[in-house]
Amino acid sequence: MDEASRFNPAWGVWEQDLVEAYVRADRLDEAGSLTHAFQRFAEANVFPLAVSIAERCRGLIAEEPTQVDHHFTRAIELGGGTVLSRARAHLCWGWKLRSLGAGDAAAAHDEQAATLGESIAAFAIVDRARTALDAAGATVAAARLPLARRLTAEELRVAAAVADGVDLTTVGASILRAEPTVRKLLDAVYDEAGVQSPVALAEELDRSSGGNAPVGGGGAVAIRVLGRFEVTVDDTPVLVPEGQPAALVKLVCVRGGQIHIDELVDALWPEAPLGRGRNRLRNVLNRLRRAAGDTVIRRGELLTLAEGVTCDAIVFDQTSRAALEARPRDAEQAEALARSAVASYGGELLPDSVYEEWSTAPRERLTRRHLALLDLLAEAAAQDGRVDEAIRWWTQAADAEPLDESRLVRAATLLVDHERHGQARSLIDRARSVVEDLGTNAPAALVAIESRLARGG
Repeated sequence: MDEASRFNPAWGVWEQDLVEAYVRADRLDEAGSLTHAFQRFAEANVFPLAVSIAERCRGLIAEEPTQVDHHFTRAIELGGGTVLSRARAHLCWGWKLRSLGAGDAAAAHDEQAATLGESIAAFAIVDRARTALDAAGATVAAARLPLARRLTAEELRVAAAVADGVDLTTVGASILRAEPTVRKLLDAVYDEAGVQSPVALAEELDRSSGGNAPVGGGGAVAIRVLGRFEVTVDDTPVLVPEGQPAALVKLVCVRGGQIHIDELVDALWPEAPLGRGRNRLRNVLNRLRRAAGDTVIRRGELLTLAEGVTCDAIVFDQTSRAALEARPRDAEQAEALARSAVASYGGELLPDSVYEEWSTAPRERLTRRHLALLDLLAEAAAQDGRVDEAIRWWTQAADAEPLDESRLVRAATLLVDHERHGQARSLIDRARSVVEDLGTNAPAALVAIESRLARGG
């Protein structure tokens, strides 16, 4: 087996981390060997993110500052789409330049890493970047950590709730603490924030969210709820305050871009009378507007996304529905739409809100829709004789729904039809393991393909 084929084609995350560890430990031969092997894998698969990772690794083992700059620049161009990825790249870039004696050039990358890290609350990166700058005698703006970073997790929950107008008894019930304990936590929050009222605390929390510029000045606003929650303006993250402001945005998105005010109030404050809930909603909308501008606006008795604001789940929902509706009448259009929808599916809906009742049904619906699209693409590829593509779609669906062996059986059957018995046997073994783990009888289709393979096809 070729050495490069051992690497996981998903992302290669562990390879870049291991190369960095080798270089920092001065184990350069091992770092070089791993880098070259991963580079061969990346080039063979022509996968942009893999090539980006390979370029970052090459930057880490480079021996000249100009080579370091070249490889890290390429890494960011190819795979630096996420803020976290760019922050990590600049952090490694600065460290490598400093190790080669190019301290002045390194400081710019440390500052960039700190700035990007602060924008997404990646404080481990911020701390490492500032430590490097301090050691070099440099500084970076905003040296004082934001309030949210200076509070404990429990203090932050209390602060967010009190800023949203929730009474201390309710706060205590939500964190399983007695009211006197909640008061002590709130006193600690007030001392740290330097304020003495919920209104002032809300303003301080808003400022600690990153000092976002108002939205609506022409920037493209995008909300991501598939795979993670994130709001960006022109691809730059806007930190929506934790607690009810973030929950409000999420609810509007999972309801397709609009929600009735009474429904939203009931979801956010089920214990509060409707009138009190509406008062709280006004406060939350004001906090959201200060942090992220007019991302969500009120239209009569509805809250809706502002004009021009996009949400990935809504785009996926609309495109995937169009793909499935087009399937009976235009297979080619359906396949094109399905490809577009699958490409926009960034993962499970709001994985940070899995215990919120309002997120359960939309999450399940979009998950099933994604699986239906993978099946559509697999079947279209199989009918057109694109065997490898069909297998890829079916195995991707099987990975997403690991307790359903049917797609593995269909993929194995297609492989047997094309006399690719070795690959078919691997999928059949995996399907058999699923059935055994579930403790159920093997379905007829699995038994049939096993018998067929035993006879030689």
